[in-house]
Amino acid sequence: MSNWRSPTGTWLNTPAHHQRIRQLGCALDNHRLAARITPPRGWVWQCIFCLPPGEQPSDARWAIVARTLISRLEFDDEPASGRAPCS
Repeated sequence: MSNWRSPTGTWLNTPAHHQRIRQLGCALDNHRLAARITPPRGWVWQCIFCLPPGEQPSDARWAIVARTLISRLEFDDEPASGRAPCS
């Protein structure tokens, strides 16, 4: 389940919000569909994560966090998976 905040500031992060999250996704994609645009090299997926205010991990700690995230999302698979490499 995605974790979105609506324009009113309401967090959309429960199964009850699933339909609204899908509506937002469709609204964000409508311009691409109308123009019939498909990225020639595929899609780029970005992930943003936040820390609690005041927390400032070292570069080494950030590296551990990033590698853990990449692994748990299974973006560190073998090339045979068909996924683009993670960078």
